[in-house]
Amino acid sequence: MRAVSILGAVTSGTAHSLKVRIGDSSPGGERVQPLEDLHRARPGRRVRIVDERSLAGCSAVGTTMPVTPGHELQPLSLGWQRYFDIDWHRGERHGTPILSGRVENKYGEAATNVQLLVDGLDAKGKVVTQKVTWLGDDIPASNSTYFEVPVEAASNYRVRVFAYDWLETDWPRR
Repeated sequence: MRAVSILGAVTSGTAHSLKVRIGDSSPGGERVQPLEDLHRARPGRRVRIVDERSLAGCSAVGTTMPVTPGHELQPLSLGWQRYFDIDWHRGERHGTPILSGRVENKYGEAATNVQLLVDGLDAKGKVVTQKVTWLGDDIPASNSTYFEVPVEAASNYRVRVFAYDWLETDWPRR
């Protein structure tokens, strides 16, 4: 089974600027190739899709970004709700608004590389800020893990799973 991780959200550009990182956990086992070469990845290899022009933007993971209409991020994994439940509540820590809660993995495999997408919403429900943050811990099968995310003040929030991989028992760890 292929594991696919998107390293950066692409909001503009062409497929020619996209690169694929194909590799495994061995030293020097990863190489960068054009997106068109994705079909060359063997099953069981990690694949990462990268827009090399926006790698500087990848450092914005964990940073709240203002949203321009029509350019909102969406979860990369459609149907994530089948595998995860998220319970969260608002709070405050040292004067900074936070969201804290638990992400439950309802699936029979451990989840790894889990990222959350936190939307700050205005009073009408429109997205005004977005933040992608790493969960940090693997979530064992049929288990949950705690999260706490500092956020910009907003009328309401929405928390979704942005991306994840399944940690297969025979998969080599880095």
